[in-house]
Amino acid sequence: MYQYTKLPLISIIPEGVMKSQLRVQLDGLSGNMDQLFPDLDLNNSWLGGTGESWERGPYYLSGLIPLAFLTGDPWALERMHLWVEAILQSQQADGNFGPAGNYDWWPRMIVLKAFVGCYQATEDVRILDFMEKYFRFQYEQLDRQPLHFWASARAFEALEAIEFLYSIRPQPCLLELVEKLRIYAYDFFDLFDHFPYKKPMTAYTSRPLFKLGKQIVAILERQAKKRAGRETPKLETRAGRENPKLKQRPGRDAILRFNRGKTVSLIMKTHGVNLAMALKYPAVYGAFTKQPDLMGLSRKGYEALYHYHGNSTGLFSCDEHLMGTSPVQGIELCSVVELMYSLEEIGRATGAVWAFELLEFIAYNSFPAMFTPDMTAHQYVQQPNQAACDKKPRAFFDTDSYANTFGIAPNYGCCAANMHAGFPLFAGYLALVSETGLTFPVYGACTVRTAWNGAPLEIIESGDYPFAEKIRFDVTKAKGEVELHFRTIANTDFSVIHNGSPVPAASGKECMVSITASMGDVIEILCPYRINIVTNPDGSKSIRYGNLLMAMELPASEIYIKGQRPFHDRGFVTKALFNKTPVIVPDSRGDQLLITGVMRSPVQALPFAGAPVSLVVKARYVKGCRFRRHSAYLPLPEAEVSHEETTMTLVPYGTTRLRISHFPIPNIQ
Repeated sequence: MYQYTKLPLISIIPEGVMKSQLRVQLDGLSGNMDQLFPDLDLNNSWLGGTGESWERGPYYLSGLIPLAFLTGDPWALERMHLWVEAILQSQQADGNFGPAGNYDWWPRMIVLKAFVGCYQATEDVRILDFMEKYFRFQYEQLDRQPLHFWASARAFEALEAIEFLYSIRPQPCLLELVEKLRIYAYDFFDLFDHFPYKKPMTAYTSRPLFKLGKQIVAILERQAKKRAGRETPKLETRAGRENPKLKQRPGRDAILRFNRGKTVSLIMKTHGVNLAMALKYPAVYGAFTKQPDLMGLSRKGYEALYHYHGNSTGLFSCDEHLMGTSPVQGIELCSVVELMYSLEEIGRATGAVWAFELLEFIAYNSFPAMFTPDMTAHQYVQQPNQAACDKKPRAFFDTDSYANTFGIAPNYGCCAANMHAGFPLFAGYLALVSETGLTFPVYGACTVRTAWNGAPLEIIESGDYPFAEKIRFDVTKAKGEVELHFRTIANTDFSVIHNGSPVPAASGKECMVSITASMGDVIEILCPYRINIVTNPDGSKSIRYGNLLMAMELPASEIYIKGQRPFHDRGFVTKALFNKTPVIVPDSRGDQLLITGVMRSPVQALPFAGAPVSLVVKARYVKGCRFRRHSAYLPLPEAEVSHEETTMTLVPYGTTRLRISHFPIPNIQ
């Protein structure tokens, strides 16, 4: 049983920071991708053309659908309907759909979960019919054609669609389909329960041999994709005779042997995106099948990944595979997007406050840091300590030299398609429906319009959070009373004022505050930020201010690489030194920064273009800082510092391109 239900996308109207950011995204890459990236142009096979026919079209659609409904932009709505109609019309008599020649289960999972939001906004019954027909097809054919490679690692990506369809049209075959998916999936449940990969990927395989093997696989994949525009092979038999097309595919036993092979299993289970996706599987599977004992594995898995491969951002290294706790290892953009979605669904399934808190932390810090402020370019991987973004090779496991530059599709093109879903899906979780009312699990200005007690309910959330320390909710329409739930914000002096009167504090660190409200009520959340000095998994220190990760920004000079402005590939370099670390003084309250000033400025039209809040702190110079393999290496976690005192300015991580966020901080007595 899921704890929360999502509102239709048309019920949430973003305002403030989120409205500005979605507009920036639409004016940037999301609204221009068909002109910039051939894989997403109108010749895409998912639109009936002869172009890209695998995951990139569905990835783009999964962001375009919520972006269109949340912004109400006419172009976005028209383009979204073009994609949806083409896919609906592609469904065959047996229930299969999509590009001819592509029989991979995996990209269809992305389409199905994206269609949930489309149905909720439009109530187009064709989408339910489409889902029902396809899931019956998959149920009937899965034993003959099991999940293969990526599909086996990402088996439950369509579970939201199955759960949604089952809530409207409950059928036993949907329950049985979920069990079949688990049988053919990689066992991430056991992996999270007994996490085995405690070292960087280089401890388990040779990087040169891995790269060579991947090049061979890439050649085979390109040859396969050239055949993808031809006739779709059918899975069923005809007139009692086996379809000859089926013989061209690997059989069930061959697929299972391939999936269970030692090398393939290692690749799948250490792949950052797979792990980011899989973290939600115990929670959502447990909720759907009513096995609550499984739900805790999602948190256990995250804690293991963070402990052995985590960093200041709350994420884990994945460039593209797990690579330990060093702040110069990369974090892939697809992993960020998919971890955000996993946390959204973990929170929705279980009600876990930790998932919503981490979701918000990622959405307002590491995710925007991977884009230029106008969202005309993005990175493939970011570094928590990033002193240059250029084409020089770094100590990443499986990327090319473009990996941490900014562009349309640096390195692999998957992130160019998947990045569009991050902010729009996040905005769809600004308010959720509970059994007793509405819950606000993450914060961002918006207007919520729905129904309660058989009448319209409208609540307006305002403020410049996360850059401001006050959030206001106005109940502008309501019939009778409605219960509202608000997530406590960690690392703040959190309090709630209801119609001018303080609300008693909730108990526990991870909790919700509940208020019974009526039309005309005003609820104010006051959240003065506290400094929190966090010890990272590598032993270094990072600074959080409220739910903002603070970093030392390095002034960045842009390097033009190629392309037509403003959608051009570019790098960033600096002449600034990164040899500073904040002074920390221990006292009875714990470690403290020596703050000499707090500066605030209005949020800009490009919300992450500048630093609406910054801290000036006392600092010391660090000895032994250097560039190694074109990355910024500080002696971590301990370092020798000079006695000369200086200052440094800390700004929100999400507003930086170049920065240091892991510091060696010896205590100064």
